[in-house]
Amino acid sequence: MLILSLDTSTEKGSVAILENENVIGAIFITHGKSYSQTLIPTIDFLLNQLSLNLKDIDGFSVSIGPGSFTGLRIGVSSIKAFSLALHKKVAPVGSLNALAYKLREIRNSYICPIIDAKKGEIFSSLYFFDGKSFNVVVNEGCYKPLEFMDLLPGERIYFIGNGVNLLKDKIEKNLRFEPIFPDLNLFLAEEIGKIGYNILKEGKGVEPEEISILYYRPSEAEIKSKIFIS
Repeated sequence: MLILSLDTSTEKGSVAILENENVIGAIFITHGKSYSQTLIPTIDFLLNQLSLNLKDIDGFSVSIGPGSFTGLRIGVSSIKAFSLALHKKVAPVGSLNALAYKLREIRNSYICPIIDAKKGEIFSSLYFFDGKSFNVVVNEGCYKPLEFMDLLPGERIYFIGNGVNLLKDKIEKNLRFEPIFPDLNLFLAEEIGKIGYNILKEGKGVEPEEISILYYRPSEAEIKSKIFIS
């Protein structure tokens, strides 16, 4: 099964093509241009380098957030268009789930993915990985850093994500056990593709109209609209 996977949830974007669970090509996107300018050319370039056509793809996997409002809309809209045109299913994958999945080799541990939500807030959750399943300890959501800290158990926790630096000092001062900050890249297309492969092979892929983005708070446009209306 060939899968096209992409992530536009943060400034560290990525596109990957997997054959089953094996990545056969990937591109990282870090420059300042918007995803509206870079995403489709990047996908075209990767397909060409692998001598593939979009019609060769058997399914799609995409990050549905939380993360950047604009980035997520561009990424999800692109995958919806591909899925609709080619009649192929999509595996929607949460970006916090994908971050936690990077630490899947660490068993019987607490894992805390954190994404910078801007405005002094974070998107985060806490999982306990027992070696087979990521069990939710703190639900995904948008939090004030100190409020989120109050929800964490006094256990050794692995922290990962572009929002870790927002509360690293608080983490180090307030947790009973020394926290661990793995030095891993934060590009997610590989993890989203691997999680997506398992979803698709189990027949749990969805139609494009069934995809919903996880925002966890209103966008700037929605906030301004409500203020204007009121």
